[in-house]
Amino acid sequence: MSKFYLLIFGFYLLLPLAHADVDPKTQLLEILKNKKFDENAIKGKATSITFNGHNFSLDENGTLYKISGTEKYPVEIYFDESRAPNKEFLIFDPAVPPKAGLEPNPLSTRSATPAQLNVFDDIVSVQRLIGIHTMKTKNPECYLAYAEARLGKDYVERLLALERSDEPRPLAFASDDDWKAFKNDLKSIFAPLASDESYLVLIGTSTTFFSENPKKGQNAPLFAQEPACVIQAKDPVQSRKVYTFDTTDRSDIDVHILIPPLGDLCERAAAPGNNGLRGVYFENTLDKCFIISPDIKLSGLVRKVAGAARTLKPALIADKPLGQFYQKWETEKLAREINLSVTIRPDQRKSPLTGPDTDFRNDPHLKTPFVIPVN
Repeated sequence: MSKFYLLIFGFYLLLPLAHADVDPKTQLLEILKNKKFDENAIKGKATSITFNGHNFSLDENGTLYKISGTEKYPVEIYFDESRAPNKEFLIFDPAVPPKAGLEPNPLSTRSATPAQLNVFDDIVSVQRLIGIHTMKTKNPECYLAYAEARLGKDYVERLLALERSDEPRPLAFASDDDWKAFKNDLKSIFAPLASDESYLVLIGTSTTFFSENPKKGQNAPLFAQEPACVIQAKDPVQSRKVYTFDTTDRSDIDVHILIPPLGDLCERAAAPGNNGLRGVYFENTLDKCFIISPDIKLSGLVRKVAGAARTLKPALIADKPLGQFYQKWETEKLAREINLSVTIRPDQRKSPLTGPDTDFRNDPHLKTPFVIPVN
């Protein structure tokens, strides 16, 4: 144990220096043990549905039950791209023997309404978040096994930087200085839109390690315990059932822009995007919004480019701040794709899911530690 000397009235007292010799893994495990579940992340999300005569309900432990009368038994919702090319959710009952070439008793949501599909999306999302929290707090050695496979030899130090309560650092950044510089560079671009209601938020696996996207990976392995989960994490094929940071390739950086006037510009510009029940943002079409701004500090950042979705990169001007930002961070520093998505204000949404909110104050992303105020 490290020690320091304290001079008191001419005498040196030998005192222990707390935590100085605690190794990073021990610190990380202590942080994980005390980690609290983020209730804000699931606030307002559905956890039950009646579909095609079947009742499904998710309990507080993350188990989904199919309820028939007084009986209930666990089932799973999974996302199978190989047999569902239209990216549909399928439900199966593990108690029913499998059919030839199929998982047990699939119940397709092919005929579901958009609202029903959103409920399934909610259920899988809530279960995913419970599963992530379960693995991190109750089976941390499994978490570390996946991290070692994805992050390499310095996985403990990188997870410690991500999970610490004081100024956590996303996995994509090699140092605290890089993370601070990234935030400052990004804030300076959107400075003309600064206000107390303007925010940028980093989301995605760089901030969570495990993917929170219900369409990526499976939920069941997140609830597995040692030693099974550690064995799966170390298996190059089986581990891909759990989608994480850098699962198959270098994960991109997703920045959501919650700036009301910018959302207004995107709506006026009819920027390519999706203003519906769930997809309420414009991804990498920021140039369409900037170009019609009366503020030259914004319109001068890009050139006009004809085309539909994802026109931001061709619209960049190399010697302007936005072009310089992409050159520095996407090409040189991180070598990862950076996606900028403008989020639409709640009262602009064509099919609002919640009450008549007019701003972003209730957006769950603003409850994370990866918020960058632009004020």
